[in-house]
Amino acid sequence: MTEYKIRNLEEVLAKYLGPDKKIEHVAATAFGQKGENYGNHNEEELHGVAKTIPDNEISRKIFNIQVTCKNEIAMYDTITPTLQEFQREHGVKDIIDYLPDMYGARLNLDGKNEIVDEDAVLILENLTVSVQCGARSGARPKFKEDKDEFSGVPWQGYVNVDRHIGFNLEEAELILKNLATFHSVPLAIKLKKPDVFEKKIKPYLAPFIPPDDPPPNGENKETMTTVILEIFQDSYKCIPYIPKLKRIFEGAKEASKTPPKEPFATVTHGDTWVNNIMLKFKNNKPFKLKFVDFQVCDYKSPGSDLFFFPVLKCPEKSFRGEL
Repeated sequence: MTEYKIRNLEEVLAKYLGPDKKIEHVAATAFGQKGENYGNHNEEELHGVAKTIPDNEISRKIFNIQVTCKNEIAMYDTITPTLQEFQREHGVKDIIDYLPDMYGARLNLDGKNEIVDEDAVLILENLTVSVQCGARSGARPKFKEDKDEFSGVPWQGYVNVDRHIGFNLEEAELILKNLATFHSVPLAIKLKKPDVFEKKIKPYLAPFIPPDDPPPNGENKETMTTVILEIFQDSYKCIPYIPKLKRIFEGAKEASKTPPKEPFATVTHGDTWVNNIMLKFKNNKPFKLKFVDFQVCDYKSPGSDLFFFPVLKCPEKSFRGEL
């Protein structure tokens, strides 16, 4: 069994734990990506998920960790608190609550530079604590109560729906409503408090641009584009679509160089597919959600988060027009 370990874990969680708590025991298991379960049995049991960088150097280069890791941490510790503060200042009662809580994060052990290394970690609350059997495969469980009847721990119960089925109309409406808030609040800050926007939001929206060039040593010439094209080459059913796929890649590359159109450019998620949206159900109906995975958050048109939504994630053709 693989052993998962995060060095100096208590330092990462110091702000969350405060001066009166310490970690007595750590139990770690795989959770899609690497996951952690932290417990201080004298005080409380803390369930978390730890996100770390890819294990191999090729993946680290392809996913541009020096940008994406910093983007995501900033979304939790800087951008979202700024949005929430602005809402409170203007008397908004329904404060943004569509991200999991962050327990702690770091770029490296040293803490004296901005270089992301193998000790980088982002620790978030576990949104699936005590979820019923079958929920992770896309079932829409009925919401029972705030605490699991067996363990007594807070019942989060957020789930991903089946990516092969997608969202129904009620789920899509809830998602679009929250996306509207996600896009509009930073836009309001940009218009009302441009200095705050330029200082606390825009610097952390570095665009994610996958590397085009192979490593200079020539050891491995694979890029994200070549890897995907090679996968298509292995399937006779996909081969006819390779020219179209190449045009899509070229178009995306050119689009990434186009400056955002003002005045409506705002914060965008950049990857709003099924697995990055977790829903919570009550009486078999969605009533809350959490967006996750903000590695490619950016500053661009809000339409970039909406463009593929009705087509790729809402397969029920009967309600696409209603969205």
